[in-house]
Amino acid sequence: MSTFIFSNRHCFPTEVSQGQTVHLVYSGRLLSNNNVPITYYGLGNHSVIHAQISAVPPSNQSQYREQQVDESDIDMGQIFLPLLMLILCVCWYGLITYRNIFSTMSTAILVVLTAAYALVVYAMMG
Repeated sequence: MSTFIFSNRHCFPTEVSQGQTVHLVYSGRLLSNNNVPITYYGLGNHSVIHAQISAVPPSNQSQYREQQVDESDIDMGQIFLPLLMLILCVCWYGLITYRNIFSTMSTAILVVLTAAYALVVYAMMG
């Protein structure tokens, strides 16, 4: 895979020359640094980048960028898997400690969910 550095000036020359602002968004995050390879943001094959082209005056750009940084401080995608792991651990603890509350069906569902979680984590690591 070759390293590709995405530049608004090269990819949107008409819009930039007209004074329009191009904002790129991937996975809910504003891609603000044009001098890094796109793989820095976790993009791979078949990733989708959204481009927002607007006629925002340059004086409002700094306010817009500050607002985007404040809103993107918490990325729910990054805390979803650890939160799901915590929930599964609590369920397993409940199963081991309070075995009489869990039926055979609920135990089977917990095993399937844990296996699915393990496959997702394995797929993301590899």
